[in-house]
Amino acid sequence: MGRCSTSKNWTTGLHLLINILSTALLGASNYCMQCLAAPSREQVDKAHSQKTWVRIGVPNIIDLVRYQTGKRRLLGSVLLITSLPIHLIYNSAVYFSIGPTEYSVVAAQDKLIQEHGNTTEFEQCFTENVGMELPSLNAAIRDGSFNTLSKQECIDTFAQDYASGYGTIVLVTKDSMPQNESVAWIGTGNSQNFEGGNSQFSWLCDEQYPCTKSIAEENTHNWTVRALTWSRPTIRLSVPIPGGIYESGGWLDVGHYGIPETEDYNHLDDILDKYPSLEELQAELDNPSGWVNSSFPGSVTVRKGEPECTYPRVYGKQTPRSYSIDHCMTLPVKETCQLFFSPPICLIVIGCNMVKLICALLAARENRKDIFLTTGDAIASFLAKPDPATEGVCLLSGPLIKKRTQGWRKYKGRERKYLDLLGIKQETPLRLPPRKRWFQAASISRWVYTILLFVCMLIPSIIVLRLGILNYNKASKSKNLWDSGLGDASTGTTLAGLSIPGTASGVFSMIFLANVPQILVSLAYFFYNGLLTCMLGAVEYENYTTAQKPLRVSWPRGAQRSTYYLSLPYRYSVPLLVVSAVLHWLVSQSFFFVQVIPFDRHGVPQRSSPDVLVTCGYSPVAIIFGIIVGGLLPIVAIVLGLRRFRSHMPLAGQCSAAISAACHPMTMAVDHALKPVQWGQVPDRVLSHGFFSNTVTTDIECDARSSAGSDEQRPSLATELDRNETRAVGFLHCSFTSEDVSEPSTSRLYL
Repeated sequence: MGRCSTSKNWTTGLHLLINILSTALLGASNYCMQCLAAPSREQVDKAHSQKTWVRIGVPNIIDLVRYQTGKRRLLGSVLLITSLPIHLIYNSAVYFSIGPTEYSVVAAQDKLIQEHGNTTEFEQCFTENVGMELPSLNAAIRDGSFNTLSKQECIDTFAQDYASGYGTIVLVTKDSMPQNESVAWIGTGNSQNFEGGNSQFSWLCDEQYPCTKSIAEENTHNWTVRALTWSRPTIRLSVPIPGGIYESGGWLDVGHYGIPETEDYNHLDDILDKYPSLEELQAELDNPSGWVNSSFPGSVTVRKGEPECTYPRVYGKQTPRSYSIDHCMTLPVKETCQLFFSPPICLIVIGCNMVKLICALLAARENRKDIFLTTGDAIASFLAKPDPATEGVCLLSGPLIKKRTQGWRKYKGRERKYLDLLGIKQETPLRLPPRKRWFQAASISRWVYTILLFVCMLIPSIIVLRLGILNYNKASKSKNLWDSGLGDASTGTTLAGLSIPGTASGVFSMIFLANVPQILVSLAYFFYNGLLTCMLGAVEYENYTTAQKPLRVSWPRGAQRSTYYLSLPYRYSVPLLVVSAVLHWLVSQSFFFVQVIPFDRHGVPQRSSPDVLVTCGYSPVAIIFGIIVGGLLPIVAIVLGLRRFRSHMPLAGQCSAAISAACHPMTMAVDHALKPVQWGQVPDRVLSHGFFSNTVTTDIECDARSSAGSDEQRPSLATELDRNETRAVGFLHCSFTSEDVSEPSTSRLYL
C-alpha cells in the first residue's frame, strides 16, 4: 500500500511484461503444434497413393487433429487447451486497487482557528465530522504540516475521481464566521457511492450535481461556497400502521415493517426525504392538500429528538451564508492505493506453463523419421526419392489440385476411377500459369476466416468506443477525451451496472470477464500467423527460380543450411510477436478489472462497506489505439498479398502433391538434395506418346472445364476426350535439380 502513481506504474509495467511473456508462450505453443502437425514422408506417400494431399510448413490445428494420432494429437490438444487459461487470467495475476481516502472540507477566516468561545455542540460535531480536534488542527497548521495551494491548484488537486493522500482541507476566506462557530462546515470528499456518475468532489461546485472540473473552473476567479449546518435537529414520529404504531427516527421504509404502500405513506416518505425541520414537517401535516385520507396526517405524531452531527451519512442543510475563497490548505496523509498479487492465478499459470514445457520436451523427443517441418525438408526428400504418384505433371500446382483436377481431392473418399477405366495415364502436359500474387498462396477460406475474425473484433470495438465516448462526455462534461489516459479508471469509465460484491468468487469472475477479449486476440494471432506463413512460404519456394540455393532443412547435410524458424522469417515473425504483445497490452488497458476499496478519514479500509466497488472499466484512449493497431494488421496482410511473384513458377501453396510434382530431376545423378538446387527447365527433351493434344494446360483452363463439376459428369468428359485424336509429341520438363536449368517458356507444354 502506498503512492497511487507508483502502484499504477508498477501495474502497467508488469502487465506489459506479462503480455510479452504470454505472447512468447503463444508463439512457442504455435511452434510446437506446427512441429507436431508436420507430416512424415510415410504419411505423405500414403496420402498421395489415395490421391489426397497434406499441408507442409504451415500451422494447422485441423491437420493436427485429422492426420496425427495417439501421443502427437494428445500433446497438440493439451498445448492448445493450456493456452486458454493463460490468456484468460494471466493479465490479472497482478492488479491495481484504487484506495480513495475520505477527507473533510471546512472554511476558516485565518490560518490559525479560534479555539475558544465555540459552543459545545460545535466542538463535538467538529471532532466527529473532521476527524480531529480543533487544537490538533491548529497544531498541524503551526508546524507546517499543511500545504498551501492556490485556487487553481486546489481545483486541479481535488477535481479528480478517487483522490488519495489528502486529509482535512481548509478553505481560507476573508469573510467573517458565524458567532460561536469559528469554522464553517463545507462537506466531505470521496464519501459518496463510487458507482459511475457519482461526483466525489461536489463541494467544489457548492454541492451541485453533476460536478466536473470544467464546471468548477468556470468560477475560479469568483469561487464561493455555502456552508452546511454542523448538526441537524432530529425528528421522532409515531405513525399509525395496520396492527399498531411504527416509531420512526425521521424516515419511513415503505413496504417493510408493516408499512403499507399507499399514497399517503408514500407522500409522507417523500416529505421526510427532504430532511424538513420540525416546523416544516408539522406544516405539511397540517396542510390537507396532498393527502388522500384527510384523517391520516392528524394521526401522525411528531416530536423533537436530540440533535445529531451531520457526518457521515446525515444530510446537512445548506445555510444562507456564502464564503468567498482566497486559497486552500491541505493536510497530506499516506496514500492508500494497493498492488495486489493473486497466488491462485499465478499457480494456475505456472501449472499451465509446466504442462506446456512437458509437452514441448515430449514433442522434441519424437523419433519420427523424415519429417516435413519445412518446405525444404519436403523438397530434399522428394529429390532423394521421387514420388511416382506425381510423375509426369511437373507443372502441377496447388490451385489445380484444390480444384480437384487430375483425380486429386482434399479428403479421403470415393476415388475417381473414370480415367483408370479408360486405361489413360494421369500424366498431363501443362503450360506455365500466369504470374500469381502473394494472396493466392493462401486459400480463400483462410483469408475469409482471418479477415472475418478481425472484423468481429473491430466492429464491436468501434461500437463500444462510441458508446464509451458518449458516456464519458456525459459523466465528465469534458470534451478532452485524452485526459482519461490509458487504463485509468474513473467514475465515468466504470461499468457500474456490473458491480458485484468484493468476495473472492466475485473478484475472480470479474477478472475472467475482463480478460475474455484476450482470447480473440490470441485467435487472431493464430490465424494471422497462418496467413503470413502461407504467403511467405510460397515466396521462399518461388525464390528457387532465380539462382541455385541450398535447401533450408531441419537436419542439414552437405550444402544444406539449417533453419532457426519453420516458415515465417524473423523479419516478419519478430515484428508480428511485438505487435501481438502490444495489442494484448492495449486490450488489457482498454477493458480492465477495477477494484475500489475506500478508506475512511482515519485511514481504515472499508472492505465490508457497500461502497467497495468490484467491476470492469474501459479506457476510450486505449480502445482507439487498439483499433488502430488491430486495423493495421489486416491492411498490412492485404498490401503484402497484392505483391506479385517474380516468376511463372506454379504455385504450390504448401500442397504436398504440388511440391512432389516439382521434384523429378529426370537424371540418375545422386545427391541433388545435398547440393544447391534451382527450379527451372531441365535440358533434356522428353518424348512421350499417346497424350491428348487438347488436355488441360493451365489452372485457368481448369476453372472453365471443372464447371462440369460432379463425378457423375466425368464419364461424358472422358468420352469426349476419347473421341479426340492422339498424336505423339515431345514435351519439355521442369524440376528442382542441382544441375543447370533454363527459364521455362510460357508458350511450351511441360510434362
